[in-house]
Amino acid sequence: PPYQALRLWGAGGLGEAMRLPLAVRPMQQRLMAATDGRLHLFWLDSNVEGQTRLFTALLKPTLERERELTILTEQATVRYALLPGLNGGVWALAAGGLVSEPSIYAHFVDAEGRPRFVEDYEVVFNADWPAPLVNGDGSATLFWLRKTDGQVMESPLLDGRAIDPQAVMPGLLLNPADRLEGFEAAQDATHRYLFWRITRGDGRQESWFSSAARADGQWGIPARVMVQVAAGTVYETGFNGGAGEQARAGEMLAGWVRPMSGLFDRLATTAVVDGSLGVLYWQAGTIRGYQAVVTPAPKLLAAAEVLSDRDRHLYLIWSEPTPAGYANLNMTTTRRLDG
Repeated sequence: PPYQALRLWGAGGLGEAMRLPLAVRPMQQRLMAATDGRLHLFWLDSNVEGQTRLFTALLKPTLERERELTILTEQATVRYALLPGLNGGVWALAAGGLVSEPSIYAHFVDAEGRPRFVEDYEVVFNADWPAPLVNGDGSATLFWLRKTDGQVMESPLLDGRAIDPQAVMPGLLLNPADRLEGFEAAQDATHRYLFWRITRGDGRQESWFSSAARADGQWGIPARVMVQVAAGTVYETGFNGGAGEQARAGEMLAGWVRPMSGLFDRLATTAVVDGSLGVLYWQAGTIRGYQAVVTPAPKLLAAAEVLSDRDRHLYLIWSEPTPAGYANLNMTTTRRLDG
C-alpha cells in the first residue's frame, strides 16, 4: 500500500526513512514547525468516498505520528498554501469547492495538531491559487487569483478573514492549451513580488513576475523573467553558499522560477537559466545575480525549491523522473555534513 516517507537531515547526513501508512494517493506534502521540535504534516489525499481533501497530522521530533490524522476540508480541494500562526499553530488556506465557482477556505491548526472548528471557513468566493505572505511587522497578506478572469486580488488577512479585498492588476493571458503551474508571493527587505509559472501549449515553460515597493505599493506590469548573466563577474549572494555571477534583466528566458519563503535582505528563487538549474537573486524588485548549481539542468517534474536554514545555508531540492518509471527526490546543500 502507499505510504509517506520522511527523513531527517543532520550532521551525519540523511537518517533512515520513517514510513507513515497514512495515505491513499498523497500529493503536495508540506511540513511546518509546531512546538518542542514537533512538526505539522499537511497533504492532499482521498477520503473514503475517493474525493480529494486536505489532511494533517502532528509528528514527534523523531517523525513518528503523535496524533491521528485529521481531514480539514469538507469541499473538494485542488491546492493549498500554509501560513505560520502564533505559538506553533498553522493556517491552511485551501482552494476548492465547485470547479466553476471555487472559493478559498481558512483552517487553523494549533500546536497540538487540533483544528479550530467554526461555522464558516470561507475566506473569499470566486477565488483560486492562495498566496499568503507574512509581512515584516508580523501581519499577514493574502493574494489570490480571481477565477473568472485571473485578476490578482489582495487583502489583509486577520484571524483567517480577508478584511478589505482589492484588485491589484489584470491577470495574465492564457491560451486554451496553456496551463498555470504555480502562483506565489514573496518579498525582500524593500519589495514584494508575485510569480506565475506557465506551461504553454507547445511545452515551453515561462515564468512571469511583478514587483512593488513597500513604500508606495504600486505594482509593475507583469513581465516574463528574462536574464542576462555577466560571466566571470562576482555577486555576493548574502547566503553561505559562495558567490554567484552578476545578472540583470536581459534576453535569456528563465523558467521554473519559484521563490523562497521568509524575509531576507534579498530574495532567492529557483530557476532554469541557459541549460542550468540554479538560484536567481533579486533585490529592490529586480534581478541582481545568478548561481548555476546543476548543469545540465535536470528534467523537472515541477519547480525546484530553495530553502534557507537559520545559518543562511541553502538547500536546493527537486524531483526528477528516471528511466525506470519513477522519480527521484534530489537535494544539494551549501552546508557541509560535518558543519
